Amino acid sequence: MKAYEVFKIKGNKLELSEQCMRVLEVSDGSILLMELDRNEKEIIISSIGEPDSKIIEMKAIMDNNPVANAKIDLVLGGEDITIIYGEGQSTKGAYYSVKLLDLKNAKISESELSNKLKDTGVIRELELIEL
Repeated sequence: MKAYEVFKIKGNKLELSEQCMRVLEVSDGSILLMELDRNEKEIIISSIGEPDSKIIEMKAIMDNNPVANAKIDLVLGGEDITIIYGEGQSTKGAYYSVKLLDLKNAKISESELSNKLKDTGVIRELELIEL
C-alpha cells in the first residue's frame, strides 16, 4: 500500500515530514528529483542521490542512429559514472538527450569526460552542468 502525505507550501519551500523521509529512505542533504507535469498538475518525487553524490546534468545533441546512445553509455560505464535519470527525443535528424549523472565514483574529471564523450564521434553539441 502506498503512503500518502499532505503538504502545505510555506513561501517557496516544501518541507518533508519525518514519515515522508523514512518512506523515501532519505536523510538531510539527500538529492531528490522532482518530475513535474504541468498538464496533470502532478509531481513525482524520486530519491536519486546521497549527500555525497556529485550530480551533473548532461545535455547532448547527437547523431540519430542506433549506436549513438550505446557509445555514450559505454564511456560513462567505463569510467564508473552512474546514470540516474535519462530521457531523449528525436528531432530533425538528430537525437536530443538529457541525462543526470553521478560522478561520485568517477575515474576522470568533468573536462576529461567532456573530451572523451566528444571523441566518440556521435556528439554534435555537449553541455555538462554541475547541479
